[in-house]
Order: sequence, then structure tokens, then C-alpha cells
Amino acid sequence: MKPSKLLSFYVFLVGFGWQLEVGIIGRFSLSEILMYLALPILLSQNRTRIWNGTATKAFGLLALFVVAVVVSDIINQNYFQFFIRGLARPIAIGLNSLFFALILVRSPRALLLFFCGMLPGACAGYFQESAFMGEGEAEGYKFFNAKIEPIVKSGSIVLGLLLYRYSRLLAGVWFLFPVFLVAIYGSRSGTISYLLTAFTLGYLWFLKGGGREKLTLTLPFMLRTASILLIGLTCVYGLYVYAAPRGIMGESQQKKFYEQSTTRFGASPLGLVAAGRSAVVAGLLAGLDNPVWGLGSWPNIGEYYVEAVDIAGEDISDGRYQYAFTQRAAGHSIIIGTWFNNGIFALFYWLFFLVIMVRGMLFFLSRDNLLTPALVFLFYDLMWALWFSPLNLNGRLWVALFTGIAICFIDRRGPLVGEREFALLSPFSKAFQKQNVLG
Repeated sequence: MKPSKLLSFYVFLVGFGWQLEVGIIGRFSLSEILMYLALPILLSQNRTRIWNGTATKAFGLLALFVVAVVVSDIINQNYFQFFIRGLARPIAIGLNSLFFALILVRSPRALLLFFCGMLPGACAGYFQESAFMGEGEAEGYKFFNAKIEPIVKSGSIVLGLLLYRYSRLLAGVWFLFPVFLVAIYGSRSGTISYLLTAFTLGYLWFLKGGGREKLTLTLPFMLRTASILLIGLTCVYGLYVYAAPRGIMGESQQKKFYEQSTTRFGASPLGLVAAGRSAVVAGLLAGLDNPVWGLGSWPNIGEYYVEAVDIAGEDISDGRYQYAFTQRAAGHSIIIGTWFNNGIFALFYWLFFLVIMVRGMLFFLSRDNLLTPALVFLFYDLMWALWFSPLNLNGRLWVALFTGIAICFIDRRGPLVGEREFALLSPFSKAFQKQNVLG
């Protein structure tokens, strides 16, 4: 079903707002505000049943998440402002997920307009002040990640979507170009996401040559694919430990490599993670000490940070020690952060989400369609964040998007589980050729 012009424009605006922050009560993106404004209308006009087993589990576990936040913060006698911030996470994810599910049942192709809106939105976000940049930081790593990387990410997704209409290989090759820019100026996680996306799209081209639309996900096939992916990651790691210390990836990455390879684990993957993500190790220690109810929303875990540094044998400055004991944070890992913040009952949702996200990725690889390049990239980006990055405003959108996809496509009672819906989304199907998809 084609999206109406009004729906297309509104979804475009929602995509446009992904990098624009609105400080009403706490931190929300303009995208989320627009979503919440549209929900009453979408609910009143919806004629398709979206409530199925996946939806029941998702929203039920989000409700449990809310209860866990309330109980955890009461037990830990937390400040009200941090309680509200903790409560906002599951509520925002739930509302965002509902929006995406309602948009998908009206027209899955409307999501193309969401992604198209991201690029001008990222350009507009360049001119908005960032809470993560101080004065005089108009260059360097923080500037690139806050201002340039969103433009690179959205541009890569939009052009990847356009190229995928004609060739899986072209789209895969395109995702290699941002690798060089992000590897020098941005994050290693971003570099890995682009590389893995290029590899996955190229792998799809190799496996689905000759216009095949479907791929049977047998156990031998998945084990073979996982093995190839593991070999690829090993090669990426080998290239990194060769190039970074020699300055091939720039001075910033060279400095970071030497700083993070001084632990007792050296330049091994464990050593780079232990030094580069000391806050994750600290969060894991805090969760092990407080497994049931956690420490409350946005706690200070300075003592655990010191312990994590000692375990790694890392040499850090006095300033970082002092900062660790004054900073309250939700954690540098979505999964581990949720655990030490609000306990094991809040964690159940993320374990469930991890399963449906992987299922969704496999499902859409077997029946790839117009949205595949964007979903593949966001899968890798989000998979890293689940373990090694905090839940930011963008993360809430991607989590909700995958939840909406699971409700509509993956559940066997989902409203879009039929073959024709997939055929109309696949640029390699005969049904698609008869449709003016973006018209």
C-alpha cells in the first residue's frame, strides 16, 4: 500500500528531527515529540490488529521495566530528577515502538521517507548546540562524532537505499567509502559498522545472484556465515593493530591505541575493551554486587571504576579518578547499564529485545527488500551500543524501529507477514517492478 502524501510528509519530518533536541522535560528529540503528537490520530484511524504475541511480550516487559525503575529508586532512595530520567527510558521506547508499528501497518514503504528525512535533519543538527561539546571544541573527535558523523551516517544510509534498488553489490561497495573518513576522525565502532554492512550486502549479492529473492536460513548456512563473519572481524582487528600504532589511521587513533594498549592485557581485544570501556567493566562489577534492584537510576559507581582500572592494570590520571567519583551516569552499555541501574527485572526487556533484533536481521536477510541497507547498518550500530555504548536519543529510535518490525513482520500473527508484502518491498521481485514504489 502506498503511503498518502500527508503521511509521507509527516514521516519525513519525523526523520528530519532525529538530530534536533527539544528541551521540554528532560531530553527528547524532535522526532519523538512529533511521534507522540501523531499517536492519538494513528490509533484512532488504525484498522489493523497489531496486538500479537511479540507485542504482548514487548510492552509487558517494558511495563516490568517501569516497575523495576520505581522499586529500584525507592529502595535506593534516589533523587526525584534521576528517577524521572530513569522512568523516561522505557516509556519513550514503548511510545516510539507503538508509532513505528502503526506506521508500518499503514505502509512499510513510508519508512523510506523517514530515512530520507534523516540527511537534511543531520545537516540542521550541525548548527544546534551540543551538550557533549564544550567551548573551543570546534574540531577533533568530539566535534566529528557530534556534528559530522550524523551527516556521514544519514548520507550513507540514504544513498545506500537508492543504490540498492539497482544492485546489492553497488550498495555494498558504497558503504566502504565512509570507512576511511570515520576510521581517521571518528570511532572504531562506527568503522566496524560500515565495514560489516558492506560485507553483508556484498555477501547477499554473492548468495542471491541471478535475481533470487529468498534465501533459506538453514543451520549449516548460518554457521558458515558466522564463521566468515568471525574471520572478517579477525582481519579487521589485525589491520587495526597494524595501522593504528603506525599513524596510518591518523594521530588521534594512534594516540588512542597507545593509551588503551597499556593494560596488563596489552593490545589484545580484551585489553582494548578493558581500557577503552573501563566504565563497562565497572558497571558489570556494580551489577554483580547489586543484581536484583541495582543502585537506582543514574548512580555514581566511582568505587567500581577504580576497581575496574585496577583489574586492567590501567594507568590513568588523577583527574579521571576525581571525575569518576563526581559523575552520575546511566552506564556505557545499554544492557549492563540497565542492570546496575535498576536491577535484573529491568534487564529482561533488553534480553528479549536482543533476541527479536537478531531474528529480525536474519528474517530480512532471507527476504531482503528496499529497507535492507538501512536495517543492516542500524543492526550493527545498535548491537555495539547494547554492549559498549549508552542509550542515547538516537538509540531509542532504533530500538523502537526494530521492535515495530518484530511486531509487524516477524511474529507469525503479524499483520505484514504475508509474502505479497515482502514482494512489494523487494526491488528484485516482479511485483515490485509493477509498482511505482516511491510515487
